[in-house]
Amino acid sequence: MPGHRADLSQPIAEASLSSSDVSDIDRVLDTYGRANPMNLIGLKIIDLALDATPQGPGVNRVPALKESALLKPQGLRDLLPMTDPLNAPAATQSALNSLARQIHGGDTGVIPSLYRHFGGWPGFLERLKPALDPVLSGGTFEAAAQQMLSAGEAVAQSFYKTLPLQDLDTPDPSTTTALKNLINQFPPNICRMTVLATLLRRGLPTS
Repeated sequence: MPGHRADLSQPIAEASLSSSDVSDIDRVLDTYGRANPMNLIGLKIIDLALDATPQGPGVNRVPALKESALLKPQGLRDLLPMTDPLNAPAATQSALNSLARQIHGGDTGVIPSLYRHFGGWPGFLERLKPALDPVLSGGTFEAAAQQMLSAGEAVAQSFYKTLPLQDLDTPDPSTTTALKNLINQFPPNICRMTVLATLLRRGLPTS
């Protein structure tokens, strides 16, 4: 992890955000930092399963989970809603597109969901970009994201060897290819946004 942080004190002050707003930002950033590594490992395990990668001896299939078993844990607070870029005000669209180009190094047409949670504060988004420039410049940030990707792949392979998979029908070849192409788009960006969320959280004002 880079030894830097994105100082958000000035963007927050200039956008006139309240302490409650800062708390909401903190919750979003903390959630991304916690959930994204699990998302990365999960996607990599699915990728291995689609390839029919051999598992360890004695690992059997288990019955597929029913929808009723997928329950939301109690006590979780909702995150800030995500703005739809296509229906957002012009200032918000402009700020989101600028941040997306900054993190991707060009125009990919993909706006990270992390930024969309802050779409209700276009002034904050506009001021976020210059605050991120010192963090994203140089190779430290990308090296940290790549390190996370490599570690996630290793953990996924370790889990996969002994993880009983659900007893589901194998997709046809064209569906498998489409799924793998989609899955492989996400891990690098998951890692980059996880590192970024951590650096942003470090830069939140403490009082």
